[in-house]
Amino acid sequence: MEETTTIDCPYCNSETLVILDGVDGDLDLVSDCENCCRPINVKASVEDGAVVSIQAG
Repeated sequence: MEETTTIDCPYCNSETLVILDGVDGDLDLVSDCENCCRPINVKASVEDGAVVSIQAG
């Protein structure tokens, strides 16, 4: 199961979609902004298939 969520891009402030792989635990990935195409480092914590916390930088 994939989990999707939106975050604010730290570069251009637009909302961008992030797709998480649905695996429980801590995730560390890079997602490109849909607007400015810059890479965003995303750290997320997933429990029982739901996003508990997410940070973008």
